[in-house]
Amino acid sequence: IRGTLSMKDILTDLNAEAERIPVEPLRDDFLGHKGMVSAAVYVFEKIKSEKLLERAHNYRTFIGTKDYDLVIVGHSLGAGIASILGIMLRKEYPNLSFYCYSPPGGLLSMAAMEYTKSFTTAVVLGKDVVPRLGLNQMEALRADLINAIKRSVDPKWKIISCGVMCCCCAIEPTSATELSTADQAMADYIQEKQQTRTVGGVHPSDSTIALTTHPPMYPPGRIVHIVRHHPTKDEKALSGNEPVYQAIWAENTDFDEVIISPVMIQDHMPDKLLTALNKVENDDLLLRY
Repeated sequence: IRGTLSMKDILTDLNAEAERIPVEPLRDDFLGHKGMVSAAVYVFEKIKSEKLLERAHNYRTFIGTKDYDLVIVGHSLGAGIASILGIMLRKEYPNLSFYCYSPPGGLLSMAAMEYTKSFTTAVVLGKDVVPRLGLNQMEALRADLINAIKRSVDPKWKIISCGVMCCCCAIEPTSATELSTADQAMADYIQEKQQTRTVGGVHPSDSTIALTTHPPMYPPGRIVHIVRHHPTKDEKALSGNEPVYQAIWAENTDFDEVIISPVMIQDHMPDKLLTALNKVENDDLLLRY
């Protein structure tokens, strides 16, 4: 199932309220992103009305297609839809498995997310913004930005224009001396926020900012997070200046905040993810060495 391509897909992405996933028996704690639940229901009904899976199992039966298991694959919006579709199909196909690449963050309730771990493997690259997007995360980001802007002595237009440039280019600061006043204000605020954040995960805010009351939602399955390891001076002799890539298991709750970075959009692109996946095995051996 493909990712976002059209304005209609974007409207699906934005329809982020929680809705019950239609499974039998119906469970009140199985909630999903409303737009993607609707899209998954559409695909499910299409599969049933056109008997697509029955036709697939009956195609070229001499090579054993009747015994083939079902594998669902999706990227981005498609990963979210496919994950919900997998929940709906699993009763009929108990051996179903699912691979989701760069899945959306505000997708599943805790109960539904835990359920998908037995048949779903998700892959997230670096600082990809999409697995970190949800109503809760966007409200928290808004609070962070408002407080950072309040602390800055720079003109507000300058902060916003610098932020847009940061997200659209691929050049990162090389030293702390390159931080602007706005950057430093944001850094100071984030550091303070991390120090004051409570164990329960409550996001700090002042009394004028009402954070969302929507239940937290999570990306699906067991998550493989591909992270960059920037080599030390001694390691550069082996790897050069290029970062090496390593795959680690991550918790679904690790993606509860948006990370503002020049690569936050690039890391979501399927070609970048494919390149990283191809590098993981060799680079992991390099790190072990």
